[in-house]
Amino acid sequence: MSPAKTVSVGGVMALLLAGLGGSEAAAQDTRPASPLVGMRFAITHRVQTGVIAPARADVHPSLTSPRRSSAATKASIIGLAALGGLFAGGFTGGLIENAWFRCTCDDPGLRGVMIGAPIGAVVGGIVAFHLTR
Repeated sequence: MSPAKTVSVGGVMALLLAGLGGSEAAAQDTRPASPLVGMRFAITHRVQTGVIAPARADVHPSLTSPRRSSAATKASIIGLAALGGLFAGGFTGGLIENAWFRCTCDDPGLRGVMIGAPIGAVVGGIVAFHLTR
């Protein structure tokens, strides 16, 4: 492009922008300070205009925790759940072995207990870990 064409295109753009510059919307900065501020503004604007109903504070009071549990408390809960899973898994493994794999040996169900106990401990610990997050 030659400098003469650049000036003429620039002059035309300047005239167009000057003619459109008188509106109030062009003078405002419409970008929000952060995405959260923009989201908060959009929600409050929709609540004020009646597009969406305002949220009530007493809808789910059980979802707010009054305090946070410490790491030691969470670890204790996970340990106790793993211990409970150990016993529950052993008991269930013994029942399964006696129900489906009957033997006439002197220790019926021991193999099921030995297999089910660690499985129950792992499952109990994992479930407790996910529930105490």
